[in-house]
Amino acid sequence: MQTVDSETVEEGICKAIRSVKPSLASLPMSSDTRFDSLGLESIERILVVFEIEEAFEVSIVDQQLDTFRSVGEARDLVLKLVGARQPQ
Repeated sequence: MQTVDSETVEEGICKAIRSVKPSLASLPMSSDTRFDSLGLESIERILVVFEIEEAFEVSIVDQQLDTFRSVGEARDLVLKLVGARQPQ
């Protein structure tokens, strides 16, 4: 497992998006990039979530799938999930 910080997670999410939809490879993405602006089909969005789950060893349950609309919101969710599994 790699070090998980905000920048690493954001880069991982962008990588997941580009992996699922290679036509977006040259599109600049940031924390403000909205998923609805990327033209992702619903199945592609689910595949992106699978990629994120695998990359960061987290589980994004169905109700959380609709809680993020941007790369930044997805990053914050992943950081929260990673933090929740860390020993206190």
